[in-house]
Amino acid sequence: MGYWHDIYIIRNKIEHEYKFVGHYGKKGEKKASRKKPTPEQMELYNRINKAKKIRRTTDLNFEPRDYWVMLPDKKGKTMPEAKQDFKELADKLRYEYKKRGCVLKWMRVIEIGKKGGLHIHLIVNRIADTDILISENWKHGHPYFKHLYEEGDYEQLASYMAKLPEKEDGKEPEKSREERMAKLTKENYSYSTSRNLVRPEPAEHHRYLRRTLERAIRDGPKPTPGYEVDKSSIRTGVNKFTGMSYLYYTERLIKEKRRE
Repeated sequence: MGYWHDIYIIRNKIEHEYKFVGHYGKKGEKKASRKKPTPEQMELYNRINKAKKIRRTTDLNFEPRDYWVMLPDKKGKTMPEAKQDFKELADKLRYEYKKRGCVLKWMRVIEIGKKGGLHIHLIVNRIADTDILISENWKHGHPYFKHLYEEGDYEQLASYMAKLPEKEDGKEPEKSREERMAKLTKENYSYSTSRNLVRPEPAEHHRYLRRTLERAIRDGPKPTPGYEVDKSSIRTGVNKFTGMSYLYYTERLIKEKRRE
């Protein structure tokens, strides 16, 4: 059957996603057996994919010195009320940005905790006085600001925004993650973005019917000229939801060394 290969080019990185049948994608190999996922397992699978899209979207649209903002809101508010509070803020910011010749871009999640406490996490592109504009126009609590680079890897941010449960540390069984996924509802969680963001789409999509990935899996992926494979990014295994094997890895542009 061969394999599928999607290539994403994001700034100075090239991300590769391979999906194939069997351990090496050889002719005659079969998919691993798959079990019908529970609703909780399916929700977890969907959020894993969502986190991947959020990470790529963040990388495509924002800079390391843009803002990661926490906006507290009053207890006891409903999700529709929280969305309205944020819409009013976004409308004011959009107007102020336009006056300064800039375009507002944002991604946000709204969460309502077990005790009714509500807060919004916001990624927003930064202009000279973004922090002042948000502080002046958010009337529901004191905003907290950090630059995106202070949060480190966008993967961590994306996992949080997608509400992806933390990985097990050996003390917590997989079932607990699935049970936590079942607790997420539209009433206590909402994710949204501005409409003007660039969306991650494969720069190339290939389907090879007669090739295999045996050499790439055995010897490691071969880098594109001018790039180097980030060995820590290599992931391979079997997707228990689809029964298909996969290989993921990222290449990073090699920075030229300055001549003495």
